[in-house]
Amino acid sequence: LDASMIVFYLNMRPNMVVCESGTGSGALSHCIMRTIAPKGMLHTYEFNEQRAETAKVEFAKNGVSHLVTVHHKDVCGKHGQGGFDQPQASVDAVVLDLPEPWVAVPYAAYCLKRNACIASYSPCVEQSQRTIVALKKCGFHSIKTMEFRLKEFYVDETEYELPPKDKRPRVIDSRKSQLIGGDTSAGGGTGA
Repeated sequence: LDASMIVFYLNMRPNMVVCESGTGSGALSHCIMRTIAPKGMLHTYEFNEQRAETAKVEFAKNGVSHLVTVHHKDVCGKHGQGGFDQPQASVDAVVLDLPEPWVAVPYAAYCLKRNACIASYSPCVEQSQRTIVALKKCGFHSIKTMEFRLKEFYVDETEYELPPKDKRPRVIDSRKSQLIGGDTSAGGGTGA
């Protein structure tokens, strides 16, 4: 669900260049590659060397290595020089799946094309708040925070009784007809 919404809201399409930080298992990477194929390029960054190597092997095994370059790097710059190693204004979209995405926002702003989109996938509202502040400082606009949940609906089969087709007989209230008819015995009429 999350991957499809990220692809949709970043308006990804074939032949785009996309940067992703936080490769992890590569699930989102595969979704992005299916979208940007046949000639797009995903640059995915993973700070954990073992996960980066595992992702390379997985991508080759799945026949999509021609669509991706796996970088072993911390884009936030906490362990070495940060950034995405892409030329200025050369990337169509950026996805941040990091514990501190606000640190990577200035690097993303540098490599994104004008009016390109960025998505930050964060499980906590506090992360979103700090990322929004960083996005505003870097000149991003039209910022949205969205929550996506998978919700199951259970449907039971129920049969309802059909309403009657015949007209109901008109019920006349006897008290009302007495008052309307001018019954004076109840003390409501005029008399001598």
